[in-house]
Amino acid sequence: MTIEELAHEIDAIKARLDVVESGNAPKEGTIRTTPFGNLIFKDGMYVPIKKEKDAWTPPISNTIDQVPVVADIRAEKLAYIKLSNGNKLWVVVHITDNKTSYQEVVPAVTDSCGRMPAAGYFSMASSPKDLPDDTEFLRREWNAYYLEKFPPTKCHPVAGTWEMEPDED
Repeated sequence: MTIEELAHEIDAIKARLDVVESGNAPKEGTIRTTPFGNLIFKDGMYVPIKKEKDAWTPPISNTIDQVPVVADIRAEKLAYIKLSNGNKLWVVVHITDNKTSYQEVVPAVTDSCGRMPAAGYFSMASSPKDLPDDTEFLRREWNAYYLEKFPPTKCHPVAGTWEMEPDED
């Protein structure tokens, strides 16, 4: 229990004592505000209103079927992943000889030169994280912005993979 939660419980006890001492019980459902949160009068006494933990939301709302375009030439490979905690999100994947890391795809932000990407483009989170071993790849795609800046020669990307196949002559 955190200090704030403990203080909230103490406020509830004080409120219960006020009711007992005054002999005047408030109506059921009455809300009392305290410095550490709200209390509700329920079953003859004030009890803390428990806050539900906020549900996690991904940085961007794109689903598995909506491949984002990241306006950064370092964003070569994109993936829609599922982490071990069940969270699903679009990331930029960086693969080196000895490790794989990722950066979350986030709403567009200004670059180091102060330029904002065009509408419809996204950015990468500032710091890469190591990709956990138990990460599930639900979809893999090449970043369209990267391919625009560095078009492959004599080959083209295979949709849904990070593979390239030769162009037909």
